[in-house]
Amino acid sequence: MPSAATVGQIRFGQNPAQPVDKPPFTTNGTGLVKNLNADRVDGKSADDFLPAGSLLFAVVGGDGAIGASRGVANGAKATVTATGGNQVISVPFAGDVSKCAATASPAAAPSSGSGTPGQLVVAIGGDGKSVVVTEPGADAPVGFHLQVTC
Repeated sequence: MPSAATVGQIRFGQNPAQPVDKPPFTTNGTGLVKNLNADRVDGKSADDFLPAGSLLFAVVGGDGAIGASRGVANGAKATVTATGGNQVISVPFAGDVSKCAATASPAAAPSSGSGTPGQLVVAIGGDGKSVVVTEPGADAPVGFHLQVTC
């Protein structure tokens, strides 16, 4: 069997048990190396970074219409209900948002009622795939801009 040609060496000092404060190698190559994979970057795994598309949002009208959005299925509409003097809007997302944080900003001043103007209460829906926004004391839903960070 022929032996492989030596094309370089990676050396870590005379004593492999002794830490060396130098990078193990450098390169000016820009191509990918087959069978060389990195599990961590600066001590972080891939799970520590937000994947593309995990910053979700929706512009939701008072009628439940969803305008600009990311993460909401095409053609989806929010469910609007009046419950106990509050307007409750449930915004469906295409994937699991159960481990995400959500915030909402009103699109306009709410109609008269006992709620604090502009106050919105935001929670992840029980199904884990929706965000429920409550407009306390609003006579009619106003609409809002919803941000979801996963």
